[in-house]
Amino acid sequence: MATSAVVFVDDHRPDLETFAPVLAGLLGLSAIDARLRIRKGRGIFLEKLDGATARRVADALTERGWTAEVVPDDAVPRFARPSRLFQVDCRPDAFRYKRSMTEPYRDISWDSIRLVHAGVVATPQYRDFAGSKTFQLLPTLARIEDPEARAQLKRAMARKALRREGGAPVELPAEGRPLPDDALAGLARDQTDAYLDLFVVGHPGFLRADRRQVSLDYLAGGNSGGIHSFESFKRLAADVVSRAPQARVTPLTRRLLDGEPLPSLVFDDTAEHERYAAWFCLRNGIAPPAGGEPPLRESTPPCPPSPEATACARCGTTVARGADRCGYCKAPLRPRRRRLFWRILVPLVLLWTLAAAVVLIIQEQARRAEAIDRVRHHVFRPGTGMPAMTVDEAIRLDLRGLRRRKPAGWGAARRAPGLYQVDFNILREGDDALGLQADHIRFLVNLESGEVSPLNPEAARYLPPGERPETPAPP
Repeated sequence: MATSAVVFVDDHRPDLETFAPVLAGLLGLSAIDARLRIRKGRGIFLEKLDGATARRVADALTERGWTAEVVPDDAVPRFARPSRLFQVDCRPDAFRYKRSMTEPYRDISWDSIRLVHAGVVATPQYRDFAGSKTFQLLPTLARIEDPEARAQLKRAMARKALRREGGAPVELPAEGRPLPDDALAGLARDQTDAYLDLFVVGHPGFLRADRRQVSLDYLAGGNSGGIHSFESFKRLAADVVSRAPQARVTPLTRRLLDGEPLPSLVFDDTAEHERYAAWFCLRNGIAPPAGGEPPLRESTPPCPPSPEATACARCGTTVARGADRCGYCKAPLRPRRRRLFWRILVPLVLLWTLAAAVVLIIQEQARRAEAIDRVRHHVFRPGTGMPAMTVDEAIRLDLRGLRRRKPAGWGAARRAPGLYQVDFNILREGDDALGLQADHIRFLVNLESGEVSPLNPEAARYLPPGERPETPAPP
């Protein structure tokens, strides 16, 4: 069964408060569904309706001042996926472009461009400001399994949508809340996307330049980058319009180039932007383009790098040589040797430092164990008077303290790195109540020379008689 579509004769936006109840009664929709369809009905109002229903909707719109007509659904243009442009250049004789950094430039004549359509699409932040609601709210409602709860929520949403019935007419949200010039400039720069669509005769048929992705090297000064200012985008659109006088230009494109305020031009999303282009093609008898370009073959030779430009290592955007930062991702453009240093050499240095620290710790533990063993072999010998067992053993490295004391006989050797002080607490028989007495003995060990010297009289007492110094080194 053939279906029909309702299409506006002019660029109309029906009032939600006035026409939502009428559309709900004609199509048997809830109030919220009717309002959502009206918000999405830019140019091509409704599609896939039977002939009688489409005629009733068109008559209802015409009676309220929004002239509409009925056309077959097959007559509505259908667009293929566009070919997104990576870099463009408006030359006097041709429009030059390429789709990626590795693709060679391609030229199309200005006479082959049939349609120029520039549109500003709202990001979610601006969409919240403008008050537009999209179909993204419906899946949450559809996931409710309980039919009664779903119906109750639907009624609550409808009551909220119609709560202003009988009050003042609702103006367009963006027009009802004007912003100062500086705020509008901020919205144009940060909270909107802009697309320039070109319909070309032959192959490829549908080209799209995204303001946040296309590189405009041909502008004054060779300013290249991903996110261009809104004025740079308007300059690109103006260049295309001026160099292709035979191309049809959409009314919104001319209003954009004439400097009309942004709130009256913005689309809710990309789908509405494309529906407006389809409506313009339908009203002016322009055949839809054949489609975008097929994917590049793997055998396509890479394009040699330009001597005036380079590519950002993070996002791949073409930038002018000598620039400090990428215009798209704002990443600093560092030389390759710096990237090599931070990515390869720094981890290697960290690993080497960690391994060296582990080796030093192992060597220090071995030196301390060797110092204790030297004291044991030197002192724990037959005839020294040293007990067979010690209660506690402690070892510490104190080079500065040893240098301050400067025991006699050591001189400059005390500053050697192999100096260790070994402390022992020795329990022996004494005259106290427990019958025990603790002697704290202290030896100095030089691992490089192998010499072991007592540092206090208690330590000298435990040496063999022939090795006891007449005056022990002061502690």
